[in-house]
Amino acid sequence: MKKIYVMMTLFCVILTGCLNGLSKSTTTSEAKLPSVFPESEKTKTSTFAPTQDLMVTPSFTTTTTVTPQPTPLQAITERCLEVSDETFHSTSTQRGVLALISEVYQVKDSYLLDLQSGNKTSLPDKGLEYLSRGNVSADGNWFAYVASRDIYSDEQLLIIVNSHGVLEKSFDLRTIITPANYVALNGWLDNDHLILVWPGEDPQIETISPLPAFSPNYAITVILEPFTGEWVQYSSSYPDMFTLYPDFGKMWGIYNLSLSVYNSPLDRVLYLSYEGVMLWNITSKRSVKLLPDELHSSVNRPIWLPDGSSFIIDRDADIGRNIFQVTKDGKETQLTFFKGYKAGDFFDFSLSPDGRLIAFWLLTSESIDSPSKRFYDLHIMKIDTGETQNLCIHYYRKQELDPIWYPIWAPDNSSILIRTENEAEPEKSKTVIVDLINYRTYQIANDVIPLGWMK
Repeated sequence: MKKIYVMMTLFCVILTGCLNGLSKSTTTSEAKLPSVFPESEKTKTSTFAPTQDLMVTPSFTTTTTVTPQPTPLQAITERCLEVSDETFHSTSTQRGVLALISEVYQVKDSYLLDLQSGNKTSLPDKGLEYLSRGNVSADGNWFAYVASRDIYSDEQLLIIVNSHGVLEKSFDLRTIITPANYVALNGWLDNDHLILVWPGEDPQIETISPLPAFSPNYAITVILEPFTGEWVQYSSSYPDMFTLYPDFGKMWGIYNLSLSVYNSPLDRVLYLSYEGVMLWNITSKRSVKLLPDELHSSVNRPIWLPDGSSFIIDRDADIGRNIFQVTKDGKETQLTFFKGYKAGDFFDFSLSPDGRLIAFWLLTSESIDSPSKRFYDLHIMKIDTGETQNLCIHYYRKQELDPIWYPIWAPDNSSILIRTENEAEPEKSKTVIVDLINYRTYQIANDVIPLGWMK
């Protein structure tokens, strides 16, 4: 099992790319924001970023000394939630269906969980054993995943099911580009189109690795309409793209293959260059703006808003690392004013379905005895004001390449599904729902990884 996990981690680091949605944008909801933001006696504001003493007790025991993080000029409001051992039950207020895959990526141990009935539905495997990755469509109706015999198999089958686990479509990816053994499913552009990336090998690089010498500017991105079989191919090569081998495999987390993030109208793309993040006009084939940044392996990737008019990025400012909103024409607005943070302190931006909130992990402490041990808390930020709250839900990250699974929003913006990893005591790792309305958490399981929340 450990061998499979290590293989999958390496595979994700080398193979996964990123591309955002097509022109279909998310309609802004008029519903009230989750109650995690209202002022109450439970809410307290601190002028200091949280230290170990201010955090809830992590789900594991550690005796290492931690370093308090710097004082922000903008206060982070704390509203700490205890990660309880309470198991989710079908009488709770949660609704929808969770897509959950096995920790060892076996189709037979992966399933859909109906939150209202508590029923589990196994995923169709079409005779294949291995599940590399899956994604839920924007409208919450479809769950797509790629099944294969093993990580190196050329037989890669795209499978799509509805929220009842009924097979809606299967698609042999070898009919698009052969071979398909390293293809990566990067998600849905909208309700009808999927993003797939075929890695490209640089013929000028020699490697002793069992994997080919992949390079971002040789990658091929395919936009697939799976129900009709129609697809369009895009190149991932842009001027001065960062292609230093094997360093590029550590950039932008597991979304490293193409090092490019497209907006929904497909008229802009962000990509990592040797000087920083480049905003590029696809239509005119010219640069719009260079956002200088350090080429650090822990730098977080930017995300576009659903309508493609602007994107969210963390980058260095005069007072330290902060979060910015940048329009597709290059106009920057600084959203947060924290002092002293650096590259790698922000991780895994996840936009709420209504486009108003961002969930992410923020470094709160790190071990003096072992600098590679870094501790992150779940934070939520309002895009329009930059107001940020720390929920004190702890994530332990031993090293830069450890996978951190993106926070997954409920379709109604009321809750977040997360994985709290515990490498020191794996049996205490949990997949939990964070209920932002009723201010509580529910444990889903300790042997699955969350990939989506369906309606």
